[in-house]
Amino acid sequence: MTQDEVRETYDWLNTLAGSDLEIVKDIMVNELPPSIGEYVFMALTQRKGYYKLYHLGLDYCKSDFYGYKRKGLSIANTYMKGAE
Repeated sequence: MTQDEVRETYDWLNTLAGSDLEIVKDIMVNELPPSIGEYVFMALTQRKGYYKLYHLGLDYCKSDFYGYKRKGLSIANTYMKGAE
């Protein structure tokens, strides 16, 4: 993804309302391992970093988490393009 796509995806995620946000959350939780999907969603929508999520119970190393975060961002970008 380009920097512009990343920015557009974050902007899009920040403008989503209730049911649309839940749909994106469900897609991420289903496409990522169950133990990390919720954390990736929080990282992308609430802008929480690794250490804050680690203290909330995230049980992945930093590099794995950021890899899954990139995958989650790609999932959101794909859904965003399909929703337009």
